Amino acid sequence: MTGSSLAGRVAIVTSASSCIGRACCETLARHGARIVAVDGYHSLLAHTSALVRAVGGAEPLVLALDATREAHMAE
Repeated sequence: MTGSSLAGRVAIVTSASSCIGRACCETLARHGARIVAVDGYHSLLAHTSALVRAVGGAEPLVLALDATREAHMAE
């Protein structure tokens, strides 16, 4: 299903390289959202980024950090 119901919106997805997070990024991008993909596993975020682009989404902003660690969030 392709649509623009989220066009102009930004979706911040944590654990973006996990199965559920990756699927959320893909679905949100398919509906027009710009994606901010956050995860501590930078090497796995490349796959998520490729999936977002594959469904026609814009290049996602990729942040390799652990959202559960306050020190990472302060950066």
